[in-house]
Amino acid sequence: STWAGYAQYFLYTRWLNLSVGGRYEHHSLVGGKFVPRVALTKAWERFHLKALFDQAYRTPNIGVIADALAGDIRPETTTAYELEAGYQFGGGASVVGNVFYLRVEDPLIYSAVDDGYFNDGTVSSYGFEVEFRIQRERWDAYAVYSWYAADENQVGLYQSGDSRRFLGTPTHKLAFSGTVHLTDRLHWNANGVLLSERAAFRYPEVAEVDLAPEFQLNTYLEYRWRQLRLGAGIANL
Repeated sequence: STWAGYAQYFLYTRWLNLSVGGRYEHHSLVGGKFVPRVALTKAWERFHLKALFDQAYRTPNIGVIADALAGDIRPETTTAYELEAGYQFGGGASVVGNVFYLRVEDPLIYSAVDDGYFNDGTVSSYGFEVEFRIQRERWDAYAVYSWYAADENQVGLYQSGDSRRFLGTPTHKLAFSGTVHLTDRLHWNANGVLLSERAAFRYPEVAEVDLAPEFQLNTYLEYRWRQLRLGAGIANL
């Protein structure tokens, strides 16, 4: 059984807006957990800033608890620090950038060898993202670039030969999407993602390899009539 409660407080001033909150949840088998959240935000005519500190948790579900290897399993906790800034240009264009630090404690890990779950050590990373958007009368588009580096990695199943990368995770990622409004009812979209090399183990090889960069492209055509949507698309084109 689980019970939970949360509270949040807002303060709006001339210089900044403050949001402070917290949530407590108690699980009858894994105990209690409290996570806070603090955000400072401010928006001017075209410019905005945000500073954020928050925590989140993931409580193990019934299956994870039943298959816990040590008979004792705890929630995993994520702590995030983020600083964001954005600016709106003329002509419907805007750019937003943020830097972040992310730390996960007691992550819930599944072991295929032992066929069960356990809590492992801490993992953390830092990085930044930049997003550009433009919206015009007949078309709109956005592109997002992300970069990260591993900071701390005590989880053996996540470790690769490069200490700055987690196993299976790309260092660079570029995602984009664009929609052309051919008519008021007919719209065509193309979207995709580009991932850099990833460290991985590829069966039946026993040595770590670098997977080649991956590019995925999708396209979709949609017709809108009142509340009806008819569409057709091709994924992984």
